[in-house]
Amino acid sequence: MIRRSLSSVIFFGICLSTLYLLESPCHADDERIPLGARPISLGRAFIAPPDDWAGLSWNPAGMARYRYHRFQADYVELFRDGIHYSNMSYIAPSNRHGLNYGFGWARLSLSDDYFNYSEDDFSLGIAKNFRSKLKIGFQLRAIRVGFDPAMTSDISGFGLSLNAGILFKPFRNLWLGAKLSDIGDAYMRVDDETSYKLFGFRQAVGFNYLVGPARFLFSLTQDSAHTGLEFRYHPWLWIRAGFEEDFDLQNEYKLSGGIGVSYNRICLDYAYQHHSLLADNHYLSISLLLPRRTPPIVIENIQIGDIFPVLYKNYSVHPIGYVQVKNISQESCRIGAILSLPPYTVESVNPYEWYDIESNKTRSIPLYFFGSDNILNVLEDQPVSVSIHTYSLCQEERVTTTNGETLLHQRNAITWEDPKKIGAFIYPGSEIVDKFVRETLRNYEQDVPTFLPIPFVYAVQIFDELGELQVRYKSDPNHPFGTILRDNQIDTVQDPSETLSKRTGDCDDLVVLYASCLENIGLSIAIVDFPGHLFMMFKIHNQDISDYIETLYGVEWEEEVWYPVEATAIGGAWVEANLIGKQQYEAWRNRSELQIFTLSEAWEKYPPVRFPNSINVLTVNPLTEILERDYQIMKEQLIAVIQQRNKTEEYPDPISALGMTFAGVGLYQQAAATFRKEIIKNPKSVNYHNNLGNVYALAEDFEQALHYYNRALELAPDDPDLMLNISLMLHQLNRWNKALSIYNKAKELNPDMPVHPALENLKRLRKKKFED
Repeated sequence: MIRRSLSSVIFFGICLSTLYLLESPCHADDERIPLGARPISLGRAFIAPPDDWAGLSWNPAGMARYRYHRFQADYVELFRDGIHYSNMSYIAPSNRHGLNYGFGWARLSLSDDYFNYSEDDFSLGIAKNFRSKLKIGFQLRAIRVGFDPAMTSDISGFGLSLNAGILFKPFRNLWLGAKLSDIGDAYMRVDDETSYKLFGFRQAVGFNYLVGPARFLFSLTQDSAHTGLEFRYHPWLWIRAGFEEDFDLQNEYKLSGGIGVSYNRICLDYAYQHHSLLADNHYLSISLLLPRRTPPIVIENIQIGDIFPVLYKNYSVHPIGYVQVKNISQESCRIGAILSLPPYTVESVNPYEWYDIESNKTRSIPLYFFGSDNILNVLEDQPVSVSIHTYSLCQEERVTTTNGETLLHQRNAITWEDPKKIGAFIYPGSEIVDKFVRETLRNYEQDVPTFLPIPFVYAVQIFDELGELQVRYKSDPNHPFGTILRDNQIDTVQDPSETLSKRTGDCDDLVVLYASCLENIGLSIAIVDFPGHLFMMFKIHNQDISDYIETLYGVEWEEEVWYPVEATAIGGAWVEANLIGKQQYEAWRNRSELQIFTLSEAWEKYPPVRFPNSINVLTVNPLTEILERDYQIMKEQLIAVIQQRNKTEEYPDPISALGMTFAGVGLYQQAAATFRKEIIKNPKSVNYHNNLGNVYALAEDFEQALHYYNRALELAPDDPDLMLNISLMLHQLNRWNKALSIYNKAKELNPDMPVHPALENLKRLRKKKFED
């Protein structure tokens, strides 16, 4: 009781001395009495207020930012000593002349054995929005004070005060504010008809800057500085902190903090304030947002394109249509639009992009569609009713819903104004594609020719296995690809599992299937499109491929070698499909109608989608005839091109050059036959015996290699190079003692001979073992 009385005496002693000595009553001024939990939690840095009801008192220009009705009330017991403060306010926006109105009432009171004090503050505010960047507001305050100290006659009075404020937005997310308080000579008249001057004329400035989810506020008055920070942790949760310092009182500072919670147009704010001289305070405010009679925007026109299920991922980042929106509010608004089509859309999503519309301006807003996998179950074209949700962020987020009509196509439908759309159908992760590829490669893992790179062999095996499954090209008689492309009609493209199920497809269907298989094993794909047709190419990564293979089967595009394949030739030999693809590429490569794009480029705009499997069981049978024919043709072609180049180029030893070229590309049998033929003609040739040993060494037939190196050494017993070759083969055959003995002899004959790491390491190990 003693502490409460002391605080009360101090508080009302200030009021009394102010009233009689300074001719200035202690009324509910925004710089001295708290108004709102949110401003308090932000250190009262509210001269450039954000969208908050307290702008009515802190800066009346802030009312112009409102485009919805708002009612708010708050209450606090100051300093825990029975000093009660309560407030109610209402802000009403108006569509006429850009004017907003505000009404407020605040009461400060104390009643105990020593004092009976009351103060009522009635406010009327008006604010106008000028071109959405400039706002001006005025506040007229009527203040009534009643003071009845014990054993003293009652004192009461009434007075008026005028405040003005301005807000300016120089650029996005920054507001500058200024306030003038008690403009002119404002007096309070008490019951004895004596006039006392209100608080003197004061100024304050501040700014409010929004950076992502964080807001920074700062205000400066004649005798204090205020700083606040607000962080939007969640769409319905705010965290706040503030600091204020009084320049006139030494060591006078206040720390504050709080939170704000918003749910379904109800806002609850809490603030805690630590006072360095008096007791700490807790503040609570509650506000209710009431919808406006008219929304801040008007939908003038809606354009919606047909919905193609295979492109549903594309529609989330590339618009499916446009909404013509006019901003009829007096504030710049951010607008976004979403098309909804349950059960084929993902609910509870925000627009992909937001667009600013100035007051009284009109803009076309892209319309996005967030589809789900369910849309890939649509098997027939059907007209549908859709909902267009247009989101507006003016002062609050509002959603305007309108209805529209469009056509939802079946899942395989597409148009070809952009050939990259084919990328949406190429899905290498399909379960049936993965199973087909793995079983195909498993069947032929022992039948891999040495003269072709492994990824190249896989591409040939998959192509030939598709032919073995009786997959064939079949043109659509009603909608040929060229006619559809020319007339921009609706086409249908089969997904990979559907083509495997039907075993037939148009050129686009077969490209989708073969490209999905090759992407599954990591090959890069490019699509080649020209009027009336399309085919594909693939590229092999990180492989040492001979220029003979590149010359025979590749083409150069963008300084890289690609291997064309005509997918409609499935059922025949791969080399024939490759030849057709090369011919088409060469015929069109310099013509403007030709379009080539990589699958990764297509996927950037049209991501692949996963169709439901059309087939669950697929039997892959090993094939021999068609694959062996491909291998034989490629082997003959490779031999022919090597022989032809050998004839046209000059070599010191053409026979050795030919044989070692065969060996270098993996044609070991042809290389060995070349040297054997020459050895029959010249049985004492050291060079041919040595090269024949080299061929077998490359083929990893180390016994045969050793045999011919020994034959060569018999013809040249003191040749250290031959000894080195023999020692290497002995090392491969784990005959280390003999390998080391011959290697040492070679080093004695030629001390400058390059050392061999494996043999030198063996030599060191032998020495260490002997020393041990």
